[in-house]
Amino acid sequence: MNNPIDRATPETAAAASEPQPPLRDALMHALAAAEAVISRLVTMPVSVSLTEHRGVYGISLHYFQDPGAVRAFASALGLDEVIASPNRRTYNTTITEATAYIEGIPVHAWTQTEDLPEIATGEAPALTADTLPAAATTHVQTLAQAAGQVSA
Repeated sequence: MNNPIDRATPETAAAASEPQPPLRDALMHALAAAEAVISRLVTMPVSVSLTEHRGVYGISLHYFQDPGAVRAFASALGLDEVIASPNRRTYNTTITEATAYIEGIPVHAWTQTEDLPEIATGEAPALTADTLPAAATTHVQTLAQAAGQVSA
């Protein structure tokens, strides 16, 4: 005997769970575009996302703190433009991104990096008592003594 609460027959349940053909075709097209892009890349993204909006899919490739990987993506796909701009949602971070269109599918590669103070090559930042809290100054002196750089 059938469960009276389950009114769906096996036939109607299967029909309801099948995706709509146009949406399925759009997804399959986006997956093929993702495969075509990824096959050209040297550096693999940490995540690949597909999103759908009104029947159109887009692909997002996220790289973890790696603007060079976004530039390599752009180069691999023959793009001239890579955009680096301040992130308006967080302080002291930059978003680096590039977008290509593969068979009509937008493919967006991006990364977020922290903006660190620039230090000239070969220069170490000066650590002085003025730039460190008192406890840290004592710790730095103790480390320097252990390394034999400062007399006790």
